[in-house]
Amino acid sequence: MSRQKKIFKIESKIFLNFLHNPKNMIDDEMKNVLNIFSAIILCDSGSDIHLDYTDFVCALENTTGSYIVSFHSDVTCSVSVMMKQIVQEVLWDNDLKDKIAAILINFKLHPDFDLEDLSVAMENIYENTNEHCTVIFGTCTDNKMGIDDMSVNAIISYV
Repeated sequence: MSRQKKIFKIESKIFLNFLHNPKNMIDDEMKNVLNIFSAIILCDSGSDIHLDYTDFVCALENTTGSYIVSFHSDVTCSVSVMMKQIVQEVLWDNDLKDKIAAILINFKLHPDFDLEDLSVAMENIYENTNEHCTVIFGTCTDNKMGIDDMSVNAIISYV
């Protein structure tokens, strides 16, 4: 079993600057952190990722900080279980459940991955966040991944 997880805390203003002008970002540490998110934030027109950042950016503007979470598993694992672990570690362990403002989640999966479990994952997120939280989900496919592989990237912002 091979599992990797990274959690980074960033300031929302830095992240917003990156969203608006990613190629001119100067902070090397931030660039390294956001390399995880290159598939989401720096996607080109040929990408199959379709996310509307407008609501997410609006939600971020009044927040004080963000966590970037990256999780990859190359074994058969429930997406919903993975998301529950992320929510527990970031929100509950940091006492942020009531302070959460926005969550942007991207699932990277094999094209033939069974997507049924994604609905359970989404329900877990909605059940474990406050009613004012903005949640945006996205998916992308990668033929290089195994059929049971998955990668989850999430940006969790709080007030």
